[in-house]
Amino acid sequence: MSPHGPHTEANVVKITLRGAPDRPGMAAGIFSSLGQRGINVDLITASAIGGGRSDVSFIVSQQDLDRVTETMETLRAEFEAEEVLIDPNVAIVSLQVAELVQTPGTAGRMFAALSGRGINIDMISTSMASITCVIPENRVEDAVRVLEEEFGRRRDS
Repeated sequence: MSPHGPHTEANVVKITLRGAPDRPGMAAGIFSSLGQRGINVDLITASAIGGGRSDVSFIVSQQDLDRVTETMETLRAEFEAEEVLIDPNVAIVSLQVAELVQTPGTAGRMFAALSGRGINIDMISTSMASITCVIPENRVEDAVRVLEEEFGRRRDS
């Protein structure tokens, strides 16, 4: 892959705990419980939705789905959240080159390239070494193609 080529990950599931009370300790409770069960979590987002409630979303491996589902139903009841949503139709696409990621405007270019092809971004995570997006699983090939056009092609293709 070229230094700027995208990385993808399929076989992931997005989990959302909707309408949980927005209070200290909620995230600790959720992710401690998952960690104690050996479940690795990626791309966590939390957002207040008003009325003292928040939504917490995260990505897990498809292989952990049964354990996550059981755990989340327990946590939904414990935290008096509205519901647990499970979306298996997602994938991850990311740019993982620090020099590129740290260049001003790269995130905007990535998001514009994806939106220009009608690819909706569901979740975003950035770090010093990567920009990662959760997108619909059925758009992964399109996303790779457009990001290769924008940032460079794979050398192994």
